[in-house]
Parts: sequence; C-alpha cells; structure tokens
Amino acid sequence: MKESINEQFNKIYDSTYHDVLKFVISRCDNLSYVEEIVQDTYLNLYKQLKKDNSYINNYNSFLKKLAKNELFKYYNVKNKFKTIFNISLDTGLDIMENIEDVEINIEEDIAKDYDLENIWNAIKRQNLITQKVITLYYLEDMKFSEIANFLNANESTIKAILYRGVKKIKEELIGGNANE
Repeated sequence: MKESINEQFNKIYDSTYHDVLKFVISRCDNLSYVEEIVQDTYLNLYKQLKKDNSYINNYNSFLKKLAKNELFKYYNVKNKFKTIFNISLDTGLDIMENIEDVEINIEEDIAKDYDLENIWNAIKRQNLITQKVITLYYLEDMKFSEIANFLNANESTIKAILYRGVKKIKEELIGGNANE
C-alpha cells in the first residue's frame, strides 16, 4: 500500500528537521525569523509532494535548496528595508579568546525563578552570534567543537560567547551578580 502524502511528509520532516534548522540558523542573521523560514521551507516541500515528488532523490538536499530560497527572500526583503530606511543592521563583536572552563547549567540556575518565555526573550536581546551559539548549544545539544566547525569559528571563541551570553542573561533576569 502506498503511503499518503501526509505520512510521507511526516517521515521526511522527522528525519530532516534538525539538519534544516541548523542550516537555517547558521545562515540567518536574526533568530526571530528562523522558525518562519523553516516553516515556509516545509510548507514548500508539502506543496511539492502534493504536485509531484518523483524527481526528488535526496530530500535533505532538496530541503536545503528550498531553505536557501527562503533565506534569499528574507535577505532580499531585509536589504530593501535597509535601503529604504538607510540603516545599518550589523553588530560588531569584541571576543576574548581565552576563558576558563566553568560549568554552567542554565536550566537549574535560571528556570527556577523565570519561565522559558522570559529566558527566550532575553536570548533574543543578545547579539546574533550569541543567539546562535546559545540556540545550537542548548536546543540542538551541539558540542563546542561542532558549533565552532559549524559557524567557522575558534572553539575557545564559541565558549567565550556562550559563557558571556549566559552570564549577561542571568544578570538581566536575576539582577546583580550572575556568579552568585
């Protein structure tokens, strides 16, 4: 018995979601739009499955092409707004290369007093690279070396970004000294 479009879509979604999410996170300059871009990517896949999917050999590659198209649309609109409003949306980074290894458990330290929405909003207020590192580390369970390789950065830089970002979030949410 041939599987339905919905069953086929669900199988593809389950097996490719994390790869597509990581792909979009690594290429998007604003994490607020990542979910929308991923959603539109899968919506386009679903539409294609309904039409004809006989020519698709590798769904992972096909989804990355769809995601690239969605990212292109996003950047095209963003660049139009930058031109219209004559604004600069880029942020600079001042990164320390060396930082001591400190065990940080964001769930135990912050979630006790604040709900996830407050934490997520605090993450969104960080610069883009910090948002990406925190998202990849905590939500995608990637290791420092994987994130460094993925974002084409030094592993110690990734650690510094994560630790400083978490410290800043703790200070924002808890107030005062985040090392307490």
